[in-house]
Amino acid sequence: MDIVQEVKKLHKGIVVELQDEFLLVEHPKYKFDIEFDLEDGDNQALLKIVKETLECEYEFGKSLLDKDYFEIIVNLTYGKNLFPEENIDIPLVGEIEDKCVYEIGEISQLFEQFLKNTVRYDHFEAEYYYSLKIHHLESVFELTDKDDIKQAYKNALNTITFDIHRKYDLKLKIVDFGNAEEHDIDFYEEPQLERIEDTTVTLNIYDNDLISYYNRASDMTDSEFKYLAYFQVLECIFDEVYREETIQDVRGILKSSNFSNRSNEDITSIIEIVERYKQDKNDRSKTGLVLDKYFKGDLRKEAYNLVNKDIFDLLIRMKHIKDASVMNDLNKLATVIYDFRNECTHSNRSYPINNSTVLSNANLPDYILLIQKVAERIILNYKVT
Repeated sequence: MDIVQEVKKLHKGIVVELQDEFLLVEHPKYKFDIEFDLEDGDNQALLKIVKETLECEYEFGKSLLDKDYFEIIVNLTYGKNLFPEENIDIPLVGEIEDKCVYEIGEISQLFEQFLKNTVRYDHFEAEYYYSLKIHHLESVFELTDKDDIKQAYKNALNTITFDIHRKYDLKLKIVDFGNAEEHDIDFYEEPQLERIEDTTVTLNIYDNDLISYYNRASDMTDSEFKYLAYFQVLECIFDEVYREETIQDVRGILKSSNFSNRSNEDITSIIEIVERYKQDKNDRSKTGLVLDKYFKGDLRKEAYNLVNKDIFDLLIRMKHIKDASVMNDLNKLATVIYDFRNECTHSNRSYPINNSTVLSNANLPDYILLIQKVAERIILNYKVT
Protein backbone atom coordinates (compact mmCIF):
# COMPACT_ATOMS: atom_id res chain seq x y z
CA MET A 1 0.00 0.00 0.00
CA ASP A 2 1.29 3.45 -0.95
CA ILE A 3 0.30 5.32 2.24
CA VAL A 4 0.75 8.77 0.67
CA GLN A 5 -1.60 7.99 -2.22
CA GLU A 6 -4.16 6.38 0.10
CA VAL A 7 -4.21 9.42 2.40
CA LYS A 8 -4.61 11.73 -0.58
CA LYS A 9 -7.80 9.84 -1.45
CA LEU A 10 -9.33 10.93 1.89
CA HIS A 11 -9.73 14.55 0.85
CA LYS A 12 -9.34 16.51 -2.34
CA GLY A 13 -6.18 18.61 -2.38
CA ILE A 14 -4.79 17.22 0.89
CA VAL A 15 -1.04 17.72 1.37
CA VAL A 16 0.89 14.64 2.53
CA GLU A 17 4.62 14.09 3.07
CA LEU A 18 6.36 10.88 4.15
CA GLN A 19 9.32 11.46 6.50
CA ASP A 20 11.77 8.96 7.96
CA GLU A 21 9.86 8.40 11.23
CA PHE A 22 6.45 9.95 10.66
CA LEU A 23 3.81 10.92 8.14
CA LEU A 24 3.16 14.66 7.86
CA VAL A 25 -0.42 15.59 6.91
CA GLU A 26 -1.78 19.09 6.49
CA HIS A 27 -5.29 19.32 7.88
CA PRO A 28 -7.47 20.15 4.84
CA LYS A 29 -9.76 22.52 6.78
CA TYR A 30 -7.51 24.21 9.35
CA LYS A 31 -4.28 24.16 7.33
CA PHE A 32 -1.82 23.03 9.97
CA ASP A 33 0.51 20.04 9.95
CA ILE A 34 -0.19 16.90 12.00
CA GLU A 35 2.52 14.32 12.58
CA PHE A 36 1.57 10.64 12.61
CA ASP A 37 4.12 8.12 13.84
CA LEU A 38 4.71 5.29 11.40
CA GLU A 39 2.96 2.22 12.77
CA ASP A 40 5.78 -0.32 12.40
CA GLY A 41 5.09 -0.60 8.71
CA ASP A 42 1.36 -1.24 9.21
CA ASN A 43 0.03 1.22 6.67
CA GLN A 44 -3.54 -0.02 7.08
CA ALA A 45 -3.54 0.90 10.77
CA LEU A 46 -1.87 4.23 9.99
CA LEU A 47 -4.45 5.06 7.35
CA LYS A 48 -7.22 4.31 9.85
CA ILE A 49 -5.67 6.68 12.41
CA VAL A 50 -5.27 9.47 9.85
CA LYS A 51 -8.85 9.02 8.63
CA GLU A 52 -10.30 9.13 12.17
CA THR A 53 -8.23 12.21 13.02
CA LEU A 54 -9.44 14.11 9.99
CA GLU A 55 -13.03 13.12 10.77
CA CYS A 56 -12.89 14.65 14.26
CA GLU A 57 -15.32 17.52 14.74
CA TYR A 58 -13.43 20.46 16.21
CA GLU A 59 -15.38 23.39 17.64
CA PHE A 60 -13.04 26.33 17.32
CA GLY A 61 -11.22 27.02 20.57
CA LYS A 62 -13.56 24.88 22.64
CA SER A 63 -14.05 21.16 22.06
CA LEU A 64 -13.19 18.05 20.07
CA LEU A 65 -15.67 15.32 19.14
CA ASP A 66 -14.22 11.97 18.06
CA LYS A 67 -15.74 8.52 17.72
CA ASP A 68 -17.20 7.63 21.16
CA TYR A 69 -15.09 10.40 22.73
CA PHE A 70 -15.62 14.05 23.59
CA GLU A 71 -13.15 16.58 25.02
CA ILE A 72 -13.78 20.17 26.11
CA ILE A 73 -11.63 22.80 27.85
CA VAL A 74 -12.72 23.52 31.42
CA ASN A 75 -11.81 25.32 34.60
CA LEU A 76 -12.46 23.40 37.80
CA THR A 77 -12.56 25.66 40.84
CA TYR A 78 -13.76 25.83 44.39
CA GLY A 79 -17.22 27.25 44.96
CA LYS A 80 -15.48 30.46 46.04
CA ASN A 81 -14.05 31.06 42.56
CA LEU A 82 -10.49 29.99 43.36
CA PHE A 83 -8.42 28.74 40.46
CA PRO A 84 -5.91 25.91 40.90
CA GLU A 85 -2.17 26.47 40.86
CA GLU A 86 -1.68 23.83 38.19
CA ASN A 87 -3.52 21.18 36.24
CA ILE A 88 -5.55 18.95 38.53
CA ASP A 89 -6.81 15.51 37.75
CA ILE A 90 -10.04 13.66 38.30
CA PRO A 91 -8.88 10.27 37.07
CA LEU A 92 -11.01 7.51 35.69
CA VAL A 93 -12.34 5.51 38.63
CA GLY A 94 -12.64 1.73 38.44
CA GLU A 95 -13.18 -0.34 35.33
CA ILE A 96 -14.32 1.72 32.37
CA GLU A 97 -15.29 -1.07 30.01
CA ASP A 98 -18.97 -0.92 29.02
CA LYS A 99 -19.45 2.27 31.07
CA CYS A 100 -19.76 5.91 30.10
CA VAL A 101 -17.17 7.70 32.21
CA TYR A 102 -15.50 11.08 32.47
CA GLU A 103 -12.10 12.35 33.58
CA ILE A 104 -10.50 15.76 34.01
CA GLY A 105 -6.82 16.26 33.34
CA GLU A 106 -4.25 17.46 30.85
CA ILE A 107 -5.44 18.37 27.38
CA SER A 108 -4.81 15.51 24.97
CA GLN A 109 -2.03 15.85 22.43
CA LEU A 110 -4.44 15.76 19.48
CA PHE A 111 -6.73 18.42 20.95
CA GLU A 112 -3.70 20.52 21.86
CA GLN A 113 -2.57 20.46 18.23
CA PHE A 114 -5.92 21.84 17.10
CA LEU A 115 -5.90 24.53 19.77
CA LYS A 116 -2.32 25.70 19.31
CA ASN A 117 -2.70 25.92 15.57
CA THR A 118 -6.05 27.71 15.52
CA VAL A 119 -6.37 29.82 18.69
CA ARG A 120 -4.67 33.16 18.26
CA TYR A 121 -4.00 34.18 21.86
CA ASP A 122 -0.40 34.99 22.63
CA HIS A 123 -0.80 33.92 26.25
CA PHE A 124 -2.42 30.57 25.48
CA GLU A 125 -0.41 27.74 26.99
CA ALA A 126 -1.95 24.28 27.18
CA GLU A 127 -0.41 23.54 30.58
CA TYR A 128 -2.48 26.35 32.13
CA TYR A 129 -5.71 24.64 31.11
CA TYR A 130 -7.22 21.22 31.39
CA SER A 131 -10.03 19.37 29.75
CA LEU A 132 -12.96 17.16 30.60
CA LYS A 133 -13.08 13.96 28.59
CA ILE A 134 -16.15 11.74 28.21
CA HIS A 135 -15.64 8.17 27.02
CA HIS A 136 -18.02 5.55 25.57
CA LEU A 137 -21.19 7.64 25.61
CA GLU A 138 -22.26 6.69 22.10
CA SER A 139 -21.73 2.95 22.53
CA VAL A 140 -23.15 2.66 26.05
CA PHE A 141 -26.33 4.54 25.20
CA GLU A 142 -26.50 3.11 21.66
CA LEU A 143 -26.58 6.46 19.88
CA THR A 144 -26.03 6.75 16.13
CA ASP A 145 -27.79 9.94 15.05
CA LYS A 146 -25.34 12.86 15.04
CA ASP A 147 -27.82 15.35 16.53
CA ASP A 148 -28.75 12.88 19.29
CA ILE A 149 -25.07 12.35 20.07
CA LYS A 150 -24.37 16.07 20.39
CA GLN A 151 -27.43 16.59 22.59
CA ALA A 152 -26.38 13.64 24.77
CA TYR A 153 -22.92 15.15 25.34
CA LYS A 154 -24.57 18.47 26.25
CA ASN A 155 -26.83 16.70 28.75
CA ALA A 156 -23.87 14.75 30.15
CA LEU A 157 -21.94 18.00 30.70
CA ASN A 158 -24.91 19.46 32.55
CA THR A 159 -25.19 16.38 34.74
CA ILE A 160 -21.47 16.27 35.58
CA THR A 161 -21.44 20.00 36.37
CA PHE A 162 -24.44 19.66 38.69
CA ASP A 163 -23.11 16.59 40.50
CA ILE A 164 -19.60 17.81 41.27
CA HIS A 165 -20.94 21.16 42.46
CA ARG A 166 -23.56 19.81 44.86
CA LYS A 167 -21.38 16.94 46.11
CA TYR A 168 -17.94 18.54 46.32
CA ASP A 169 -18.51 22.32 46.07
CA LEU A 170 -16.44 22.39 42.88
CA LYS A 171 -17.44 24.62 39.98
CA LEU A 172 -16.94 23.35 36.45
CA LYS A 173 -16.83 26.09 33.85
CA ILE A 174 -16.44 25.71 30.11
CA VAL A 175 -13.56 27.73 28.65
CA ASP A 176 -14.29 29.03 25.15
CA PHE A 177 -11.41 30.48 23.16
CA GLY A 178 -13.74 30.82 20.21
CA ASN A 179 -14.87 34.29 21.24
CA ALA A 180 -12.97 37.54 21.49
CA GLU A 181 -12.94 37.65 25.29
CA GLU A 182 -9.57 37.52 27.02
CA HIS A 183 -8.97 34.59 29.34
CA ASP A 184 -6.81 35.85 32.19
CA ILE A 185 -5.79 33.33 34.83
CA ASP A 186 -5.31 33.78 38.56
CA PHE A 187 -3.56 31.09 40.54
CA TYR A 188 -4.52 30.11 44.06
CA GLU A 189 -4.73 26.84 45.88
CA GLU A 190 -5.55 23.47 44.43
CA PRO A 191 -8.89 21.77 45.19
CA GLN A 192 -8.78 18.51 47.09
CA LEU A 193 -10.40 15.80 45.00
CA GLU A 194 -9.90 12.67 47.12
CA ARG A 195 -13.64 12.43 47.83
CA ILE A 196 -14.59 11.91 44.18
CA GLU A 197 -15.32 8.21 44.13
CA ASP A 198 -17.25 7.73 40.90
CA THR A 199 -16.80 9.25 37.45
CA THR A 200 -19.55 7.25 35.78
CA VAL A 201 -21.91 9.27 33.58
CA THR A 202 -25.62 8.42 33.62
CA LEU A 203 -27.98 10.25 31.32
CA ASN A 204 -31.58 11.24 32.06
CA ILE A 205 -31.40 10.97 35.85
CA TYR A 206 -32.04 14.70 36.21
CA ASP A 207 -34.31 17.01 34.25
CA ASN A 208 -32.00 18.85 31.87
CA ASP A 209 -33.88 22.16 32.06
CA LEU A 210 -33.67 22.20 35.85
CA ILE A 211 -29.95 21.46 36.03
CA SER A 212 -29.30 24.01 33.28
CA TYR A 213 -30.88 26.70 35.48
CA TYR A 214 -28.93 25.40 38.48
CA ASN A 215 -25.59 25.32 36.67
CA ARG A 216 -26.06 28.83 35.32
CA ALA A 217 -26.77 30.11 38.83
CA SER A 218 -23.76 28.29 40.26
CA ASP A 219 -21.50 30.08 37.80
CA MET A 220 -22.57 33.53 39.02
CA THR A 221 -20.96 35.64 41.73
CA ASP A 222 -22.97 36.26 44.89
CA SER A 223 -25.71 38.84 44.38
CA GLU A 224 -29.48 39.06 44.41
CA PHE A 225 -29.34 37.94 40.77
CA LYS A 226 -27.73 34.66 41.79
CA TYR A 227 -30.56 34.07 44.26
CA LEU A 228 -33.11 34.71 41.51
CA ALA A 229 -31.24 32.38 39.16
CA TYR A 230 -31.48 29.50 41.65
CA PHE A 231 -35.14 30.35 42.26
CA GLN A 232 -35.74 29.79 38.56
CA VAL A 233 -35.36 26.05 39.22
CA LEU A 234 -38.66 26.27 41.12
CA GLU A 235 -40.26 28.70 38.69
CA CYS A 236 -39.50 26.37 35.81
CA ILE A 237 -42.09 23.88 37.07
CA PHE A 238 -44.63 26.29 38.62
CA ASP A 239 -47.29 25.82 35.94
CA GLU A 240 -46.57 22.14 35.55
CA VAL A 241 -47.12 21.42 39.24
CA TYR A 242 -50.22 23.62 39.39
CA ARG A 243 -51.66 21.83 36.35
CA GLU A 244 -51.01 18.40 37.88
CA GLU A 245 -52.63 19.52 41.13
CA THR A 246 -55.72 20.76 39.29
CA ILE A 247 -55.95 17.56 37.23
CA GLN A 248 -55.88 15.47 40.41
CA ASP A 249 -58.67 17.57 41.93
CA VAL A 250 -60.86 17.29 38.84
CA ARG A 251 -60.18 13.57 38.52
CA GLY A 252 -61.25 13.11 42.16
CA ILE A 253 -64.50 14.96 41.51
CA LEU A 254 -65.23 12.92 38.39
CA LYS A 255 -64.78 9.67 40.33
CA SER A 256 -67.06 10.84 43.12
CA SER A 257 -70.44 9.19 43.44
CA ASN A 258 -71.88 12.68 43.92
CA PHE A 259 -70.91 13.73 40.39
CA SER A 260 -73.04 13.12 37.30
CA ASN A 261 -71.70 13.81 33.85
CA ARG A 262 -75.29 14.31 32.73
CA SER A 263 -75.79 17.18 35.13
CA ASN A 264 -75.04 20.63 33.73
CA GLU A 265 -74.90 21.92 37.29
CA ASP A 266 -72.20 19.41 38.27
CA ILE A 267 -70.15 20.18 35.15
CA THR A 268 -70.53 23.92 35.78
CA SER A 269 -69.28 23.40 39.33
CA ILE A 270 -66.07 21.83 38.00
CA ILE A 271 -65.55 24.75 35.63
CA GLU A 272 -66.06 27.23 38.45
CA ILE A 273 -63.63 25.38 40.72
CA VAL A 274 -60.92 25.32 38.03
CA GLU A 275 -61.42 29.02 37.29
CA ARG A 276 -61.27 29.88 40.99
CA TYR A 277 -58.10 27.82 41.38
CA LYS A 278 -56.58 29.68 38.45
CA GLN A 279 -57.35 33.04 40.05
CA ASP A 280 -56.18 32.00 43.50
CA LYS A 281 -52.92 30.35 42.45
CA ASN A 282 -50.22 33.00 42.38
CA ASP A 283 -46.45 32.51 42.45
CA ARG A 284 -46.44 32.36 46.25
CA SER A 285 -48.89 29.47 46.36
CA LYS A 286 -47.11 27.77 43.44
CA THR A 287 -43.89 27.93 45.42
CA GLY A 288 -45.65 26.00 48.18
CA LEU A 289 -47.00 23.45 45.70
CA VAL A 290 -43.53 22.81 44.28
CA LEU A 291 -42.09 22.32 47.77
CA ASP A 292 -44.92 20.00 48.80
CA LYS A 293 -44.41 17.82 45.76
CA TYR A 294 -40.64 17.84 45.23
CA PHE A 295 -38.98 18.96 48.47
CA LYS A 296 -40.41 16.59 51.02
CA GLY A 297 -41.45 13.91 48.58
CA ASP A 298 -42.44 10.55 50.02
CA LEU A 299 -39.89 10.50 52.85
CA ARG A 300 -41.03 9.57 56.33
CA LYS A 301 -40.34 12.00 59.16
CA GLU A 302 -37.00 10.64 60.38
CA ALA A 303 -35.52 10.33 56.88
CA TYR A 304 -36.92 13.73 55.89
CA ASN A 305 -35.29 15.43 58.88
CA LEU A 306 -31.95 13.70 58.26
CA VAL A 307 -31.83 14.42 54.53
CA ASN A 308 -32.60 18.11 55.06
CA LYS A 309 -30.64 18.67 58.27
CA ASP A 310 -28.26 21.15 56.61
CA ILE A 311 -31.21 23.23 55.38
CA PHE A 312 -32.98 23.18 58.73
CA ASP A 313 -29.75 24.10 60.57
CA LEU A 314 -29.30 26.99 58.17
CA LEU A 315 -32.84 28.26 58.82
CA ILE A 316 -32.19 28.06 62.57
CA ARG A 317 -28.93 30.01 62.18
CA MET A 318 -30.78 32.63 60.12
CA LYS A 319 -33.37 32.79 62.95
CA HIS A 320 -36.30 31.89 60.73
CA ILE A 321 -37.18 28.85 62.84
CA LYS A 322 -36.36 27.70 66.38
CA ASP A 323 -36.13 23.99 65.68
CA ALA A 324 -36.67 21.51 62.84
CA SER A 325 -40.04 20.31 64.11
CA VAL A 326 -41.86 23.20 62.45
CA MET A 327 -40.60 22.09 59.05
CA ASN A 328 -43.21 19.37 58.72
CA ASP A 329 -45.32 22.25 57.45
CA LEU A 330 -43.50 23.71 54.45
CA ASN A 331 -45.40 27.01 54.51
CA LYS A 332 -42.60 28.54 56.57
CA LEU A 333 -39.92 27.58 54.06
CA ALA A 334 -42.09 28.72 51.15
CA THR A 335 -42.63 32.09 52.85
CA VAL A 336 -38.91 32.60 53.56
CA ILE A 337 -37.66 31.88 50.06
CA TYR A 338 -40.54 33.61 48.26
CA ASP A 339 -40.41 36.78 50.39
CA PHE A 340 -36.69 37.11 49.74
CA ARG A 341 -37.31 36.52 46.05
CA ASN A 342 -39.69 39.49 46.14
CA GLU A 343 -37.08 41.66 47.84
CA CYS A 344 -34.74 40.83 44.98
CA THR A 345 -37.24 41.72 42.26
CA HIS A 346 -39.57 44.48 43.45
CA SER A 347 -38.58 48.06 42.77
CA ASN A 348 -40.40 51.39 42.76
CA ARG A 349 -39.90 54.93 44.08
CA SER A 350 -41.46 54.04 47.41
CA TYR A 351 -39.02 51.15 47.74
CA PRO A 352 -35.64 52.68 46.79
CA ILE A 353 -32.70 50.36 46.29
CA ASN A 354 -30.64 51.98 49.05
CA ASN A 355 -33.29 50.81 51.55
CA SER A 356 -33.30 47.26 50.27
CA THR A 357 -32.26 44.65 52.81
CA VAL A 358 -30.96 42.59 49.89
CA LEU A 359 -28.00 44.91 49.49
CA SER A 360 -27.46 45.61 53.17
CA ASN A 361 -28.32 42.20 54.60
CA ALA A 362 -25.24 40.35 55.79
CA ASN A 363 -27.24 37.15 55.41
CA LEU A 364 -27.29 37.36 51.60
CA PRO A 365 -24.80 34.46 51.29
CA ASP A 366 -27.03 32.42 53.62
CA TYR A 367 -30.09 33.13 51.49
CA ILE A 368 -28.19 32.10 48.38
CA LEU A 369 -27.02 28.90 50.08
CA LEU A 370 -30.58 28.22 51.22
CA ILE A 371 -32.13 28.54 47.76
CA GLN A 372 -29.23 26.54 46.28
CA LYS A 373 -29.89 23.66 48.68
CA VAL A 374 -33.64 23.82 48.10
CA ALA A 375 -33.07 23.78 44.31
CA GLU A 376 -30.88 20.70 44.71
CA ARG A 377 -33.61 18.87 46.60
CA ILE A 378 -36.14 19.77 43.91
CA ILE A 379 -33.86 18.44 41.18
CA LEU A 380 -33.06 15.23 43.03
CA ASN A 381 -36.72 14.51 43.79
CA TYR A 382 -38.06 15.46 40.37
CA LYS A 383 -38.97 12.36 38.41
CA VAL A 384 -37.72 12.41 34.83
CA THR A 385 -40.25 10.87 32.46
